[in-house]
Formats: sequence, structure tokens, C-alpha cells
Amino acid sequence: MTYAYDILVNFIDSNRIYEVFEWNNNDDIEHIKRIPLFLVDYKTIDDLLNNDIEVSKKFLDIIKDKTILFSNNEKKIEYSSLLTEGNRVYAFLFNKEGSVEYKSSLLLDEEQEILELSMQLDNYKIEYTIINDKKDRLYLTRKEEKNRNYIIKDLKYSYKSRKYEKIKYLYNECFNEDKTSNKEKLERLINDLDKINSPVRNKLNYILKLSYNSTCK
Repeated sequence: MTYAYDILVNFIDSNRIYEVFEWNNNDDIEHIKRIPLFLVDYKTIDDLLNNDIEVSKKFLDIIKDKTILFSNNEKKIEYSSLLTEGNRVYAFLFNKEGSVEYKSSLLLDEEQEILELSMQLDNYKIEYTIINDKKDRLYLTRKEEKNRNYIIKDLKYSYKSRKYEKIKYLYNECFNEDKTSNKEKLERLINDLDKINSPVRNKLNYILKLSYNSTCK
């Protein structure tokens, strides 16, 4: 088995990859002492990044307890590995059922070293099952996703609290006034937040934060 040594990973999300420039100082960065490395095909990487999958027990058995962290007692991660198709390298942490619990990008210099190492590897075929196809999911930066979640939380709270005038006002700021119901207005606002470069997301984020700042003064 081939290993990579002395790398940093940021296991904070199972649904998306946070690229290095999106890492925050308060993220729980793991310092990996040793981790298994496999060269796989492009489709495997693509499916692991974009779908809900379960890898086979055979693969879990191969990587079990092979990842070691830098710590006083050399703590192990039960199921983790690096995967590359020769152009990108990502770290994956699996649960005992084979689902991806977390995934992480790597520092650019460490990724380059591992890509050079992977050129010596034979292609490895990981057996896995796609549980849920999520290829149409939204891709946002970490900041955009945070703003989106903030807006949705505020909108749903306002609707639940029967602040319908607020929903109507926000809706009219984003769209032409119409005779749709309050629920339909809420749903359209939320649905529009998931569009790439959504002007509604930017506008609502500005209005709500302006309102919040005014209230706090």
C-alpha cells in the first residue's frame, strides 16, 4: 500500500469541498502523519464528490486504521484515504457503512507532491454504490452559502411568526408586485436563492443585514 505523509486536511463537510482559500482560522484542521493513497479514474472522483455513495466493505477493510494523526498517542482515523485521478487530490473520511462523512482539499504544495507520487501508482478500482444522484446540487462559495442559509432562516422565521408584511416587502424589492399568496412569495424567494449569482440572494442579504445593523444601534 502506498501512503502520503505529513499533510493537512480540513474535514468539515460531507456535502461539498471547501477549497484551501476558503479555509478559516477557526476550522479544526487535522495534521495527518500517514494516510493511504489510491489512483482511481475520473468517474470515481466525480461520483464521490457529487453524489451520495457507499464504498464496499472490501475497500473499508483495506483502509481501516491506516490513517494516523500527529498526536501524543498517534490517534488513528478508522476509515480515511486520499484519492486522485492524476489531476486533483482529495481526502475522504468514511463511516462504517461506507458513506462519505467528510471530504477535504489539500494545500497546493502538498497536492502537487502527491500528484507526482501518484504517477508511480497503478489504477485502483473502488467498488461503490450510488445511493442518491446529486449532480444538480448548488455550488456556492463558503461565504455565499453562509449568506444563503442566513436569509432562509430569516425568511422562514418571519413567515412562521406571521410577519407577512415583511415577506411582502422583501418580495416586492426583488420581483414585481403580484397577487400571489404569502406562502408562494416565500417559496419563490427561497427557490431563487439557489441560482448561481442570484441577484435575489445579494439583495436580500444586503437588506436584512442593513435592517439588523439599524436595529442594533
